[in-house]
Amino acid sequence: MKVAILLLAAGRGTRFGGPLPKAYLELLGRPLLLHAAARLAEAVDLRSGSHLVAVVGAEDEALLAPWRDALAELGDVRSCAGGASRQESMQKGLAAADDDVDLVLIHDAARALVPVAATREGLISAAATGAALLALPVADT
Repeated sequence: MKVAILLLAAGRGTRFGGPLPKAYLELLGRPLLLHAAARLAEAVDLRSGSHLVAVVGAEDEALLAPWRDALAELGDVRSCAGGASRQESMQKGLAAADDDVDLVLIHDAARALVPVAATREGLISAAATGAALLALPVADT
């Protein structure tokens, strides 16, 4: 099964505040975008036809540049500039993906700790039914 992963990282995170877009905030010395990409690469083999497209803000090249080698180590990882809205960013990500994929997985880069096993289960469900949505209960804080 050939999968295209769209990792959306073009948002600005204005509600969150802070000096950087959320996708580039660091956790244990690496940006959330890289953590999310690594977990998704555990769920989908990016060395066998599947690929990940990091959809980043047009002005974020300098933020992404230091992490390109680490992303490349995960397998077939590409990037493209996103748009003014989430919908436009998804369209641009789809345009950067291969045309012959079986499934498209879409994930928000700021949600870095996506569960690997649940992601795999979601892909199996999507392959069987045509679509799937992974949702997790919110912890009561």
